[in-house]
Amino acid sequence: MGSEFVNFVGLFFGVLPLVLFALMLKGAKPIYHRYWLFGVFFIIISAAFFALLDGLTKAVLSLKFEDEVINDVKNTLAIWAYIGPAASLAIGANLITQFLVLAKPDIPFTQRVSQMVKQKSAVKGFIDFILSAPASLNWLAFISVVSLVIKAMLFDKMTELFDGAKELGIILEAVLASVIASYIFYLIVVHKKQRDDNRLILPLVNKWARLLVADCKGLLHAITKESGTELSFDEIDESQLQTALEKIDLNRDSAPLHIYAQGTAKWIQYLTYHRTRALENTSSIFSQAVFLDAEFASKIIKINDSRYLNQIEMVAKFPIRNTDAQFLSKPLYDYVQCCRDLDEYLGKNDK
Repeated sequence: MGSEFVNFVGLFFGVLPLVLFALMLKGAKPIYHRYWLFGVFFIIISAAFFALLDGLTKAVLSLKFEDEVINDVKNTLAIWAYIGPAASLAIGANLITQFLVLAKPDIPFTQRVSQMVKQKSAVKGFIDFILSAPASLNWLAFISVVSLVIKAMLFDKMTELFDGAKELGIILEAVLASVIASYIFYLIVVHKKQRDDNRLILPLVNKWARLLVADCKGLLHAITKESGTELSFDEIDESQLQTALEKIDLNRDSAPLHIYAQGTAKWIQYLTYHRTRALENTSSIFSQAVFLDAEFASKIIKINDSRYLNQIEMVAKFPIRNTDAQFLSKPLYDYVQCCRDLDEYLGKNDK
């Protein structure tokens, strides 16, 4: 096993307990969190400094100089290989100690550990967080980690199969390490922020989307009550909708809407009001477009650009001579289908 892999494993298992220990003290006052953050940083610097000086020592030993010169340089590097990392390690340990002394968590450490063991919320939350990242990135990171381990444990022990294989392996190791580092950076800087933002914004977006569906159901219920023809949102039939609209006079003031100083609204006024509400909801959803996936956005766009909403706008601008609303049957049927698709999507992707 290569020394680089040993250093990596030692660094990982040396820092991981400290990070977990600090996370367990999550209830501590936020003002003191910088202590353990900088403490871990100095410990990592210590390990990196030691690895750097160790590498320099090996490089010096491989050079062809006089033994006296080599020994002087070797001794100097050996001294700094212990002094430098030890100083950085001491600083890191002191900062973490200060955190443990000053933070004073609201919940005792033993009680917090007991809660985490019983609920397993930390482990489950971490797994959910990883799985919520794009599957392609998770697979890429997994393959990179496995490849790096196999290289360190298997291929590094083999003799070179061809000239330049060792150099190629070093390049491959650097690429794999870069992929893993980039993945971790993405999780911490990008993905976590997206998750936090989605947790705040998506409930509002879903509320507006459900209002679109609810208004559509309310419209069908109003038409059913006025026409006496039963219309079902889940199993709407275009011929039944046409029959129902034949009994709706857009100029009749019997719509389920009350207008101040006028009284009961006309049906064209009710449909215009329904259109305004629909466009307000789609506009609110589009204002948070960055949080929408492509499928959700496409369904909202279909509703926003539906022929029914556009036709209601045109009809409201001109005097109505029709004695029924039969001409709206096809556009309204298509609009209801769009709302049904949205309702089905919301049911499958309830966030």
